[in-house]
Amino acid sequence: MIEIIKKKYTPDKLRKEYPSFTGKLIVLEGNYGFDAGTFYYKNGKQHREEGPAVEFVSGTKVWLLHGKYISEEEHKNWQRSRKLEAFLDEDS
Repeated sequence: MIEIIKKKYTPDKLRKEYPSFTGKLIVLEGNYGFDAGTFYYKNGKQHREEGPAVEFVSGTKVWLLHGKYISEEEHKNWQRSRKLEAFLDEDS
């Protein structure tokens, strides 16, 4: 699901209005120093397995899994381990 938001938002306001959202939110205008950008959610928590969960229009990217911040390197390692698990499961 993709939701495009055209009014000003802050991260707290997003969490309150979309408590169990799963999908992609596109915020066209930020508020109070909060940049516009693209935000990925799973069950109301910022989460993305394929890449950064937050991509600001400024170019800044933030990686999160199940609402927890991780580094880009930690995310890449997590992706590799998931791919390895899937590969090993194919042989079973």
